[in-house]
Amino acid sequence: MMRRPKVFFDTNLLEPLSTPPLDSSLQRIRKHLSERYLYVVSPLTVNELLVGIKNGDAQYFAKDQAKMQVLRGTGGIRLLPPPGTHALKHALGKHVSPPTFSTAEIRKCIEIVLRSESRRQLEEGRVPMRLSCKMAGLNFELIEQLLESGKAEHTRLLELLRAKQLRRPLPEEWVKASFQHLNLELAQSEWRRLPAALESAFALNDFLCDQAEQNTYSFADHDSDWIDVQQLFYLSDPSIHFLTHDERLRNRVRGCGQAARIISFRDLLTELGISL
Repeated sequence: MMRRPKVFFDTNLLEPLSTPPLDSSLQRIRKHLSERYLYVVSPLTVNELLVGIKNGDAQYFAKDQAKMQVLRGTGGIRLLPPPGTHALKHALGKHVSPPTFSTAEIRKCIEIVLRSESRRQLEEGRVPMRLSCKMAGLNFELIEQLLESGKAEHTRLLELLRAKQLRRPLPEEWVKASFQHLNLELAQSEWRRLPAALESAFALNDFLCDQAEQNTYSFADHDSDWIDVQQLFYLSDPSIHFLTHDERLRNRVRGCGQAARIISFRDLLTELGISL
């Protein structure tokens, strides 16, 4: 029996799907997707939502919980590995253990958010856990640091390119820099195979390099671009599709074969006869 392809959500879907009028269509949308795909969750989407909770207004915590519930989905949570780990497994058959949160820890983070009565309770570690007398909380600073360090380095390199203090990386150079944190020991033939597996991620980074060289783009105002690049690592797995509300993303990588697996949320709603 052929396995269903997988789909994961971009962070920008969570607010429209958790608020009127689309919240009333969520069950129908999920049913439609489940007929075609197996729903999976990207840890990057979880982390981006958690950082949004930390930096958002505490009085809107219930809205953040509603977003987390949309992301969590129904039934058991199927979490993807970190994007680089997943790409190495599918492109080269390599298994690595990066220094990031484990699947169990991410599942626990989701549960803690959904069980909390307020952001303050989360921050103070006073969330009562299910079937336990223990209390739990979240270390928002550590989660934010993971994202912000990646965004900052991405922006730094693009600003150096803009200042003509750095040349645009070749595909293999970009791949090596992207996996530098894993201290990989790969054969030269394996490094050469990775750019093709990460074609859409490289194409998006190449687009951003164009913006840097044209000096027309504020990277500080678009720091989530780094997350988009990382999310596209998952498309190295030919079974994975990415559902996003960002109409520009597919256009930015339209020359790639992987672009066909970037699904427009607006197109999905049109197919279902649902208005935004």
